[in-house]
Amino acid sequence: EEDDDSYGLEKHPHTTLLYGLHEDVNPDDVKDICINYSFETLTLHNCSSFNSEKFDVLKFDVKGENLFECNEELAQLPHTTDHPDYHPHSTIAYLKKGTAKKYIKLLEDKEYKVIPEKIVYSLTDGSNMSWKITKQEKDI
Repeated sequence: EEDDDSYGLEKHPHTTLLYGLHEDVNPDDVKDICINYSFETLTLHNCSSFNSEKFDVLKFDVKGENLFECNEELAQLPHTTDHPDYHPHSTIAYLKKGTAKKYIKLLEDKEYKVIPEKIVYSLTDGSNMSWKITKQEKDI
């Protein structure tokens, strides 16, 4: 439908660190892990898509320091996932089926630098908690 507002830009762009933490995981344990990492500049690159039942989902792969390390540490907490290999990405838009190729072509050689501001822990009840990302001094 033309007036269906479920299509369009991702309303809350993000890069998932780990999906599927169990309901009984203590949020303080998540925070204690995440605040030890600095996520300074991330690079969005390699535009591609995956198909859902309803949409073409446009995404960029994400490169950046500490993504894999934080994922590995978070994965020590009880969680369930259908995707055992971590592949950091950011969803950009939900498109009408069959339209992603046009946008992938437009964005195929593009890279974008982004600086994340916070870590958000989305709880199973739909609420969330967030922590400001601290910038850490690099050793010289």
